[in-house]
Amino acid sequence: MVLGIPTVKREKQSYLVNTLSSLLSGLTSSETQDLLIIVFVAEVACSFLFKRMLNQFLFLWCS
Repeated sequence: MVLGIPTVKREKQSYLVNTLSSLLSGLTSSETQDLLIIVFVAEVACSFLFKRMLNQFLFLWCS
């Protein structure tokens, strides 16, 4: 299964990590292996967003 998720920078809160956590939390190991998530980043300051997303994903995978 392929899921596409658009995101933009928000001043007060980011919903991307919560969205991804919600999508992944109910999946079995088999379902997770068959899943491809594509995040469309509609942001001009890509370096800011990339660094922030990387930190958040590392936190998700390590917790």
